[in-house]
Amino acid sequence: MVKIDINGKSEHGKQILGDISLEFCGNALVFITGKSGAGNLIGALNVRDNILLGAQIAGTQYDEEEYSAILELLDLEKLQDRRINLLSGGEKQRVAIARTLIRKNNI
Repeated sequence: MVKIDINGKSEHGKQILGDISLEFCGNALVFITGKSGAGNLIGALNVRDNILLGAQIAGTQYDEEEYSAILELLDLEKLQDRRINLLSGGEKQRVAIARTLIRKNNI
């Protein structure tokens, strides 16, 4: 079982996302949807957390060396602490690719 807890998000005094708690059992197939072009990334999370979320959801094991190699391949090393909603469109696409690679999916 994989459990993911995400704290709510507020901006300028307005709540834009409530607390979320997700649990996935077995070999569930899960889709996180978002507006078109968002790459289905979670804007309140940083690059690292978005990438590793893919591995958590898939139940995939990874190590820091593998994670670092993916960051280097996609030129994301300096961005890993930056929140997704502060990235350019191309940077968001590279994060989405990294999230796929960390899951060991074929693309």
